[in-house]
Amino acid sequence: MGPQLTSFRDRLKAVLEEALRAGALCERDYEALLVEPDFDAFAFERFRVEARKAGLVLPEAEGEFATT
Repeated sequence: MGPQLTSFRDRLKAVLEEALRAGALCERDYEALLVEPDFDAFAFERFRVEARKAGLVLPEAEGEFATT
């Protein structure tokens, strides 16, 4: 049996779970998600919404992805 590949959505879930345990979203993990070969913009946006709802601060450049 070969190695199992982890889907982008599974990685999002794991990063969010770790951030909730740690109380913060690691910039390194966040940046790594952005360059994943199977990046899914819709799933990533849902991840960002869930993280904010949970009270996590997203490590993004000021003004980037800003919503009003």
